[in-house]
Amino acid sequence: ELQQEIARYQHQIHSAERRL
Repeated sequence: ELQQEIARYQHQIHSAERRL
């Protein structure tokens, strides 16, 4: 579903922020 895709997208952003 779209919600699952959004959850994965947000997870990627969280990982990117941690790297910064």
